[in-house]
Amino acid sequence: MEFIREKVFFLPPEGKESGHGKVNFLNGLRALSVIMVVATHCYVVFIQSVTNMDDGYKTYKFFEGWLLRPLCNGDLGVDIFFILSGYLIAMSFTRNYTNFKSQFSSFVIRRLFRILPAVIFALIVHTIYYRVETNNAIIEAMRNACNKNWYLVILGMQNLFISLADSCLVQTWSICVELQFYLFSPMLLALYLNNQLWGSISIFATLIMSVFTRLIVIETHDATNTDVYTNTLYIQAWTRATPFILGMILYLYQNRESLSGMSASLYAPLLPSQNDENTSNSNNTQAQPKPEKKVYPADVGHIVFALCSIIVITAVYMKSYQTPKIDANTDMVYMKFKHVMNRIIFSVGVIGWMWSCLNIKDASNYFCRFLSHRYWNCIAELSYSIYLYQMMIFCIIRFHIFGLDFVLDNHFKLFGVFITVFSLSFLIALPSYYFVEQPFINVGKWVEKKLVR
Repeated sequence: MEFIREKVFFLPPEGKESGHGKVNFLNGLRALSVIMVVATHCYVVFIQSVTNMDDGYKTYKFFEGWLLRPLCNGDLGVDIFFILSGYLIAMSFTRNYTNFKSQFSSFVIRRLFRILPAVIFALIVHTIYYRVETNNAIIEAMRNACNKNWYLVILGMQNLFISLADSCLVQTWSICVELQFYLFSPMLLALYLNNQLWGSISIFATLIMSVFTRLIVIETHDATNTDVYTNTLYIQAWTRATPFILGMILYLYQNRESLSGMSASLYAPLLPSQNDENTSNSNNTQAQPKPEKKVYPADVGHIVFALCSIIVITAVYMKSYQTPKIDANTDMVYMKFKHVMNRIIFSVGVIGWMWSCLNIKDASNYFCRFLSHRYWNCIAELSYSIYLYQMMIFCIIRFHIFGLDFVLDNHFKLFGVFITVFSLSFLIALPSYYFVEQPFINVGKWVEKKLVR
């Protein structure tokens, strides 16, 4: 039982708590995001594989209900992933920073060994499934896409050169976007560490550019066309950078005091004939106690939580899905405004939640205590592998277990499908986590130690 408790559900031993401190709430957010993504893919799979229009309309009306609309927003769930990624990348890159070359090399090695081995293994597993399943047109299209474009998945450039419909492992578009984030984010972070003023200006300029890029793409493309919207707005790094940059900004703001003055310490050893003085000053500086972070009272936490919840709910219920419904009475200016602002509004709300969890007393912040609950650990730790395999599980369930005649038109059926998919994805994610993810993370640490340190 203790083995299952620790290795399957990722719970700490009895009497002990997880050692992540105030960032435990990140597990809850990560679990929430993967739940939103899986629920949305449930909608996508069962809509795209219907055998007649009546069944498709029933499924569509069911998922458009007010109760499922917040849950089936995988687009916003991916934004949560990007916010967390920006926050954690800023944390990883700025920790023990010495110089850009060594830090960038270490960062790239760690991230590549974290991301790519699991993707390659998932590609192998999906290829085997595609070879076994030969009597389905949808699976045949997926198999042909992987035969042509599998290498673009590994290179992290699939979203740049081909459409989502022609992609191999369509869910990996977000992984490609994240790999592209890894290329430019270290430069912004290094500039910030060397000069906080110019670094802050560059980061905020990048944030503004990401917003205006999205607006320009909407103005210059027919966003009412599903394919155009998907390939120019939905899967491109330059239109999805806003939540990622906001996550970076939150971490840098939270740690601005500890990161301040780093630029002076970086160049101190290079100053001539002042080594002894600099060493003594450095020692004196290290001897000084770190200033305690300000903790805000409970009332502030309640107000921030309420405001951010209103912001998040507003973004979720805004009718700005992948393709806006256009008619003669549609205000196109307002429609474009919603397309641009929806993601920003949602990201700001999530950032506010994270800020409250980092700064408000835990005892009074019930929402953060909920997100920090240790039972989220199992979903959070396996979220990457669950994300990689859930589409394959959906296909197996749709085509082999429930069949094409199955219509997903009530909450009981949805709950059964969701639990089945999540349970099977969880079981596949466990060996991927222990035999692929973790071993290659350790290999990455070894390679980093040999090549960089």
